[in-house]
Amino acid sequence: MVDELPGWKMFESVEKLDYAFVDRAGRAIDLHEVLPQRAHLIDHRQLRRIAHWYCGRYADHGPFHYTEGDAPPQALVAPECQIHDSR
Repeated sequence: MVDELPGWKMFESVEKLDYAFVDRAGRAIDLHEVLPQRAHLIDHRQLRRIAHWYCGRYADHGPFHYTEGDAPPQALVAPECQIHDSR
């Protein structure tokens, strides 16, 4: 387990969360790829914590833009990488 990652819960299957996370070049980033195999995020709060961690870890690829569903995108800029609760 990596100390820098927030906690998560494991389930057989969960509903996929609607989000977009892109880097400075406009490349989409799948935040599920940084999780251990078979780990599932169950709410947007957990997803925002992973985006915050990713922003800090890979700051040289930022700023990043994070969007939940049809909410307006939020810019994440290191070192703060703050995401405000939009739901």
